[in-house]
Amino acid sequence: MHRIRRRRIGIVAGLAVLVCVAVVAWLTIRPSRRSSKVGPTAQVIRGPLIVSVTERGEAETEKRVIISNELRWPVIIKMVVPEGRVKPDDVIIKFECAELIEAIEDLDILLTKAKQDHEQASKNVELTRKERANQVHKATEAVTNAKNALARYLEGEWSVKRGEAVNNINIAERDLALAKDALEFKLKANKELGEHAPYSKNQIKAEQLSVDKKKFALTKAKSELDM
Repeated sequence: MHRIRRRRIGIVAGLAVLVCVAVVAWLTIRPSRRSSKVGPTAQVIRGPLIVSVTERGEAETEKRVIISNELRWPVIIKMVVPEGRVKPDDVIIKFECAELIEAIEDLDILLTKAKQDHEQASKNVELTRKERANQVHKATEAVTNAKNALARYLEGEWSVKRGEAVNNINIAERDLALAKDALEFKLKANKELGEHAPYSKNQIKAEQLSVDKKKFALTKAKSELDM
């Protein structure tokens, strides 16, 4: 289309040039007739002939870009550039989308809420970390104190308490042996003398009770040593 239009314009311009040349030549060759019929004349001077031709038409672009709404929200056209020439980087059209603006505002609210939650969670984590660190510090001190107490006990108190426990066991064993001997002696005496037994049943029960107490005392002393 461009080539055809340009060719037409060239043909028209060429015809116009030929017509003008013919008119000028005719006026030069027959000045008397032209002056007598047309009126005042002027001298023709040799030089470039400027011919202006005006023609209406439509221009088409070599590359065409379709501008359309590619969003999932409906939009309205807010501004379109007037017809004419535009410069690079000029805004040629503006769209407006109320639903998109509301969606952006809703997302801003969610983002603000998420940031606040993240900040609060970070504070909680830091507080928990400090509490755990304090608990670890206290536990470490407790372990250190326990180790020191154990060392003191093994170095001093344990030897004393162990000696006391062993001594109590020895005493309890001797007391038990004496109580058993006394019980056996009285039982043997009653058995040998028969009807003339010197010890009554209550005395025998008392000796048996003494033996039981001495056994319990020995068991307790051994338990204290185990403790």
